[in-house]
Formats: sequence, C-alpha cells, structure tokens
Amino acid sequence: MYNNIVMFMLKSVNINSYKELNRFYSRLRLYKILYYKDSFCLFKISNISDYDKLELECVIEAFNIKDKKSRISYVYDSACNYIDKKYVNENICEFKNDRCLYQRYSNNKFNNGCCHDCKYLVGDDNKYCGAKCLGCKVYFCPFIRRRKIVGHMNDIKVIKYYYSLFQKIIIKLDIFKERDVILDDLYNSSLIRILKIKIPKDV
Repeated sequence: MYNNIVMFMLKSVNINSYKELNRFYSRLRLYKILYYKDSFCLFKISNISDYDKLELECVIEAFNIKDKKSRISYVYDSACNYIDKKYVNENICEFKNDRCLYQRYSNNKFNNGCCHDCKYLVGDDNKYCGAKCLGCKVYFCPFIRRRKIVGHMNDIKVIKYYYSLFQKIIIKLDIFKERDVILDDLYNSSLIRILKIKIPKDV
C-alpha cells in the first residue's frame, strides 16, 4: 500500500499503481515544505512503465539533494537523460537525411541533423551535438507545434517540481548554448538574468 508520508511520517515510498503515483506527485510540494531536511527512499515500485519509474527515481533523488547548486545540476542532467531515453525513437521533428520537416518544407540551407546552424555540432560529420543543451531538447519550432501535439516542459516531472518559473524561462531562452553556460544562468536565476540572455536569430 502507498505510505501516507504526511500522516505516518515515513520516509519510504511504495508505488503500486498510477493512482498512487499521481497521489504522490499531488502531495510532493507539501512534502518539500514539511520534510525538506529529510530523505525519501523508494522501497517498492510496480505496475508503472519503465519511463515513469525512471522519472520517479529522478524526482526522489532530487528531493534528497539538499545543496541548491547540486540539485539544479542534477535536475538538468536528469531531464536531459530522460528526454534522450524516452524520445530517441519518436523523431517528432521528422528528420530525414539530417533535415527536419520544416527544413524540407522551406528548402533552407541546413543539413546537419539540427534545426539551426549550431557551433556545438561535433564528430567527423558534424552531426553530433556536444553541448548537452536542455533548452534545445525541449524546443519545438512553431512549424512543428502547428502540425503536431508536442510535449511541454512541465510534462517532465523533475523540471516541474524543482525548477522555478524564472528557471523554466531561462531553459526556454538558453538554446544553442553549452551546459555550463546554462547552469550558470540557472544558479543565478532572476528577472535581470533573463533580460540579459541573448536569443539566437532565426529561432
């Protein structure tokens, strides 16, 4: 059975159904207030998908990290890894021969497996991104959004529950940039920091 952490003050979390999983997430913000000094451990998880299990494990681990900068960087890396694992085979942007749906439709010049002329593409053919940019991973251009149902940043639980509004805005604006540059903005998130971000052209 699901352990009522608030009532019984238990640190272990058992999830045996999606109903219990949703209940846990609905109470997570309250847990963060009441038990911000404590740690949770996943005792048992069953009857949910591997992706939802992975996401839950990331959320619990983020809860247990008490240092602010360490948590921010963990959330960043976990979100990147989660997106790569879940969406690697979905090809939402319909890349063919290293050109996305919009590039083929508009016949623009890019032919690099990316939607922009990104300086962080590496490898012998310059078609592997070495930036680990979370903003790029959650970005979908207006052309794709008008034609498809795509995910939103808050669909990724570890971002939803551990990044502030300012940090989420920074992720959206900090595209085609390296991980360390983005993390520095996230560590110092504020309205002033957001206003200083330079957005690439043609985005």
